[in-house]
Amino acid sequence: MSSTIRSGSGIKYSSVAFVSAWSGEADAQISLDTARKEFAAVGSKDKTLKIFTREEGGCEHTQGDNMTIGMAYISDWFAEKLVKA
Repeated sequence: MSSTIRSGSGIKYSSVAFVSAWSGEADAQISLDTARKEFAAVGSKDKTLKIFTREEGGCEHTQGDNMTIGMAYISDWFAEKLVKA
């Protein structure tokens, strides 16, 4: 069963079994503070927040400076969740 909640900024989120949120420390569109607040509002007991750093790459909005790292991360994360399910 899914329920809907609102984040501090009014965004609606559904409660889901698991969720991954990711951001970059140099994201110019969504600040880390906002990303953390939105992540906290997600109604899931199994949730992961990944912050990409400048050192590892993927620190820009939508991992624009290194999209491969974002795709690899979410693929590995999702595969791990499927194995557990």
